[in-house]
Amino acid sequence: MNNKRLSIKHYAIGFIIAYTLIFLITGLFTLKDIHEANQQVINAEYTKSKNTLINALNKLIANNQKITNKFSQWDEVHQQLEHPEYYSYWLTHRLSSATFFPDYFIEAAIYNHSGKILDKTTSTTLPEQINPGKLQPYFSIKDNKAYLITTARIMDEINHKLSGFAVTKSYVLAPLLKLKQFSYIDTQSIKLKDIERNSIPANLFIDYLDFKVRPNQQITLFTNKLVQAMIRFIAVLASFALFFYFLLNRYLSRPLLQISAYIDRLNNNPELQYFPQHEKDFMIEELNKFQHSLSHYQQKLQSVYINLDKKNKELWQLAHHDALTGVLNRLAFEERWSKIAEIFTESRCEVAIILFDVNNFKGINDTYGHQTGDQVLIRIARAIQQCLRKEEKLYRLGGDEFGVILYAGHSSDAVTVAHRCERAIAEISFNDLNIKEPVRASIGVACYHRKTTSSISDLLWQADIATYHAKKPGTENVAVYSEALHNQTEGIFSNKINEIVFDVIENGNGLCMHYQPIVTLDNETLSYYEALLRIHKNNELISPNEIFKLVEARKLEYDFDKAIIKQIARDIASGSVPEGSGISVNISGPSIIHHQIIEDMSIFQPFLADYKIVLEITETALITQIDRASEHIDKLKSMGFLIALDDFGSGYSSISYLSSMPVDIVKFDISLIRQLNDKKQYSIIRHLAIMIKETGHQLVAEGIETKKDCEKLKQLSFDFGQGYYFGKPEPLKRTRKK
Repeated sequence: MNNKRLSIKHYAIGFIIAYTLIFLITGLFTLKDIHEANQQVINAEYTKSKNTLINALNKLIANNQKITNKFSQWDEVHQQLEHPEYYSYWLTHRLSSATFFPDYFIEAAIYNHSGKILDKTTSTTLPEQINPGKLQPYFSIKDNKAYLITTARIMDEINHKLSGFAVTKSYVLAPLLKLKQFSYIDTQSIKLKDIERNSIPANLFIDYLDFKVRPNQQITLFTNKLVQAMIRFIAVLASFALFFYFLLNRYLSRPLLQISAYIDRLNNNPELQYFPQHEKDFMIEELNKFQHSLSHYQQKLQSVYINLDKKNKELWQLAHHDALTGVLNRLAFEERWSKIAEIFTESRCEVAIILFDVNNFKGINDTYGHQTGDQVLIRIARAIQQCLRKEEKLYRLGGDEFGVILYAGHSSDAVTVAHRCERAIAEISFNDLNIKEPVRASIGVACYHRKTTSSISDLLWQADIATYHAKKPGTENVAVYSEALHNQTEGIFSNKINEIVFDVIENGNGLCMHYQPIVTLDNETLSYYEALLRIHKNNELISPNEIFKLVEARKLEYDFDKAIIKQIARDIASGSVPEGSGISVNISGPSIIHHQIIEDMSIFQPFLADYKIVLEITETALITQIDRASEHIDKLKSMGFLIALDDFGSGYSSISYLSSMPVDIVKFDISLIRQLNDKKQYSIIRHLAIMIKETGHQLVAEGIETKKDCEKLKQLSFDFGQGYYFGKPEPLKRTRKK
């Protein structure tokens, strides 16, 4: 389903709405800040008001204390202490009629030196007993009225002794308001809290008062003005938005629609001249420039297409041809085979595959060197190609294996072609290469017909079986697949190789891993080892190639890899691998997508802190579930493993995996390294190395056999190297105790 796309008008409206919302949100935050600032001012004024009220209370207390002190020095007060029998009469008739106290004083009383009132029968709200040790003024609240009680000592001036105490009681709120003019407090709001309490310390009485701060007219006026300004600004903003929308539609949206309409016309008629003369210029300079540039661009586009098509053909040629022999490579074979399999599955025509495997090619390489081996492959490829018709193509499938696909003919035609190729290979002269023994190829032929073959997908496997039989001593070099050959193959595998493979998988018997050093090229010091499979059975060294054929045929890759993983872990635990180095472990395509691979690889977790463990993902052409493979690789990387893409540049590797699989290291195949002396191939390898290094990958070169190769690879900025120049694969000796 296509996503709905918006026009410039919609984006303009969205921009205006977003801009307005941003302003409104900013305005709201501004009002919030103003409100908070206003609240801070109110809080500050409240604090000032409270402090003013406290000062007024302290002043009232001081005034009352002064009056009480003066009262305590009155001669008649001393007389009452000397003749307390007249105290009641004096208090009722004399003190009540005297003008000694201000009108807000309510009561007064005299106490002896022990703090007891002189006459307890007298009606009074003051206490009968006071504590001589606590004479501080205090407040009391009763019936929603506040009172201040102050106490003063009565001293005998002659004997300088304490004679008694004078206590007074007065109202609080009325004298308080008369005492001071409050600037910040609304005096009408000062009132007592609805609480009754007899003894309130002077410093806590403020907590029993409620009052309100007078509103700040300046802040209120400022806030109102700001709100009015924001409303005016919103009105201006709305007018500007409408004007902006009009300009955008008139001078940008409409011209772009005109340009788009002309581009559509150009798409249908590339020869059309862009923008006829009667069209007016646009008001926007950039659109005018675009208008004139597009026509010029369209004129040159055709030549660009021609050059691009040429480059694409060159790239296809490089991607689908083997760099050494010049014939088509494994990628081209697989693409061709997938198309043929799709077409001929529903066809009555025959399809045949011829596979070529050079006999004892490894021995030729080991005896005469890789350069000689390369020449052998080149000459054999040329001889086979000359035996084929023009429409028939030769493919190098990897190493010393070649293949040909024949179709629209009879099975006897394929056999004829195979024998013709056999004779051509036999006639090749290798005297100039000083090769003494004859060079031959084992050739397997498999033919498909709907009436006789179950599935076209079996054809490659059948050709492999035929090639295997062609390699047997005493047989012809050309073998054609049949049911009899299939039965013989099953017998051979079950009698020997089958037993060895299952013994390895079930018991780990016969596994003896060899380790080849991989060095840092800058200083040629050991970095880590690659673990290589070796199997010993009855004092015989079994070739891994024989093992892998059965493993792949019976789809035992995961079980076999699991046995190898356990053996490598045992070697590390035994102390065979030096600490500070590491191990490179080969993992097949079917294993990396297996659901238990993460659990199986956890066996290495105890060693990840001390060892660099690299997982080489091999046989990438067999990874059909690339998403699951990438998911597993991501999990392994998070556990601490490094990931290497193995055999890069060979038939089983694809450069696309560099972008689709999260690998850390790219390991160049030996087939690429052997081509360093070819100027053209050296340039290709150099550009590949630069491209891969720029993506953040490390590079490993395998098959380094000379110092000259080593120096060239250093110049190409390869990080690591591997090959006989640095060391052969061999068992590692234990360097420390368990």
